Amino acid sequence: MALPSPTAERPAEKSDATSPAKPTIAFQYGSLSAAIFADKVKLQSGKTVTICHVSLRRSYKTDAGWQTSQSLRMSDLLPAAYLMARCFAHLAEAGASDEDERD
Repeated sequence: MALPSPTAERPAEKSDATSPAKPTIAFQYGSLSAAIFADKVKLQSGKTVTICHVSLRRSYKTDAGWQTSQSLRMSDLLPAAYLMARCFAHLAEAGASDEDERD
């Protein structure tokens, strides 16, 4: 059974941040997918920093076709933890930090 791509476009972002339409990387486990997005944010000091965000979603099929949800079932929790660990490892290897030096 094929699942939809975890690289679907994101909803519109706030005007003070720019965001690529696709994630920098995505991981999938069964019906769950986790995607890492990198947002460039301009600080009040004028410095531009890259902030990474992780999006987790579950895909399921209905009569209307494939749908996605951010709600998880009990059976999704352990696979979700595995995907979050993979995202963390990827960001740690890349040297990412959530300490963005906000003014």
